[in-house]
Amino acid sequence: LHGGDLYLDRQNGYIPFRLNMLNNVDSIVPISLQGANYLQTTYPTYNFNQKIFVNYLGSLDYGIASTAPKQPHFVIVSCSSIIPLKRIELIYQSILLASKTIKIHWHHFGDGVGMSDLKKSINSQPNHENLTINLHGQTPHRQIIEFYQSGHVDLFINLSETEGIPVSIMEAISFNIPAIATDVGGVGEMIHHSFKTGILIPPYLTASDISAHIIQVLDNLLDFKPRQHWLSYFNKQNNMQKLTTHLNLNI
Repeated sequence: LHGGDLYLDRQNGYIPFRLNMLNNVDSIVPISLQGANYLQTTYPTYNFNQKIFVNYLGSLDYGIASTAPKQPHFVIVSCSSIIPLKRIELIYQSILLASKTIKIHWHHFGDGVGMSDLKKSINSQPNHENLTINLHGQTPHRQIIEFYQSGHVDLFINLSETEGIPVSIMEAISFNIPAIATDVGGVGEMIHHSFKTGILIPPYLTASDISAHIIQVLDNLLDFKPRQHWLSYFNKQNNMQKLTTHLNLNI
C-alpha cells in the first residue's frame, strides 16, 4: 500500500472495494508504520488478525561518497518536483537566511510548474554573496547518484507538506548525508535525532526557524551517522528478502 492505495482523503473519501479487500486478502503490506497505524485507526472495528506486515521500500546500496576534500563552503542538496506541496521556495528562503552566516552551495534536482517563479524569486535578491545556487532541472536518476558518489554533500533538505516515505531521503542517508525534513507521513521513521540521521521538524516552521536548524546541523556534522540507520531499515536488497520470506511463509 502506497499513499493513493491507503489514504481516503487522497481519493475524495472513498476507495472502491476497500472492505472487500480487507476481508479477502491474506496479507496487507504498507510501506511505513504510519501507514499501518492509519489502517488500524481508520477501521477500528476491523480485526486485522496479524494481516499487516510493514515493509519499507528501501533504496539500493550505491556505496558512499568518494573521499573528496572538504570545501570551504557547505553543500546542501534537495531533490523533488518544483510544485507547491514540495515548498522549494521555502527551502530557498531558509538557505538564503542561513547563508548570511556561512557559505553555502545549494543544488536542487527537479523541475516543475514552480521553476519560473523560483527563478524570479532568486533573481529578485540583490545579494547572494555567500550563496551559490545550481538548479539542475529534471535530471536522470543515474546522474544524481553519480553526484553523490563523486562529491561531498553536507546536508539533504526536504520541506514537503505531505509525504509517504521518500526514496530521495533514503538515498541521501545511504550516502551518510544527514537530512532536515518535515514530520509528515512516514518521514519520522527515517529522520530523527535519536536515529542520528538528522533533524525532524514540524511542517509549518518559518524560514528563520528552518535556517537555525540548518546551521545547527552543519555545525555538528560529526554527531550524525545516517548510513547506520539506513543499513538497518532501508537497504532495498534486505527489505526485498524480508518481503519474499514473509510471502512464502504466509501465502
